[in-house]
Amino acid sequence: MNKLNFIPILVLFLIVKVIVGCSSSTDSYKPYVSEKIPIYPQKLDTILTKVKDKDLIFKLPKPPDPIVDKAAIFWNNESDSVKKKFQDNKDTLKIRIESLQFERDYSFNIYTLDTKGNKSVGINKLVTLQSIE
Repeated sequence: MNKLNFIPILVLFLIVKVIVGCSSSTDSYKPYVSEKIPIYPQKLDTILTKVKDKDLIFKLPKPPDPIVDKAAIFWNNESDSVKKKFQDNKDTLKIRIESLQFERDYSFNIYTLDTKGNKSVGINKLVTLQSIE
């Protein structure tokens, strides 16, 4: 008889525990979650590079996504950057980065941007400039 009185108390305790535990778990994340739905423009499919003297030339084909407006390239832990607008009458954007050092590895992060400033998913391109002697 003592066991029968214990079971309803245990079930009631578990129900209260589940209700209290599930309702407050999302409250701690609310400051970090935005109500705004992120918009990502189409990322670049192909990135071509060419080395000329100490300059690096990127050739970026324009994505077919109509909201893509610019391309941005970041390097040196994103302390250096170049942004350039895609032209309507050209299908490839050329961006020249000047005065890079030979025999050094560079990591470039490349994004596309729309007119509202939304940034695409980044693409990382590793380049080593080799001197030709």
